[in-house]
Amino acid sequence: MAVNNRTISINFPFRDDTVSGKLLKMNTTSLDDIRSSLYFFVTTRKGERWYDPDFGTRLYEFLFEKNDEIVASEIKESLKTDIEKYFKTLLIEDITIDQSQNTNTLNINIDFLYTNLYTTVADNITLSVTG
Repeated sequence: MAVNNRTISINFPFRDDTVSGKLLKMNTTSLDDIRSSLYFFVTTRKGERWYDPDFGTRLYEFLFEKNDEIVASEIKESLKTDIEKYFKTLLIEDITIDQSQNTNTLNINIDFLYTNLYTTVADNITLSVTG
């Protein structure tokens, strides 16, 4: 079996690559890069980037809000709008949110379609955000 040594970007969140012995795990496919970039984008607060203050999401603003369907709907709509603005090759299919009442944690699953020149691939990412 051939090993793909082509590196596209650094994997996010940062972690070491114990298999290859490299300091950081790297993305070797476009889909890994999309997942990593999406994770980075969703966990970045709006206003963190000086030259692009609209980059990121309002996710952390919702951590201490009331745990109900209205807030969940606002989170979904906010995420979908922000992601589709910056990721033109993604189509968000579904966002599910589990908001823990006691720990102020949002568990989020984002199902998306990624389209490149040749194919369309369905994938998802799951992340937890804690305040």
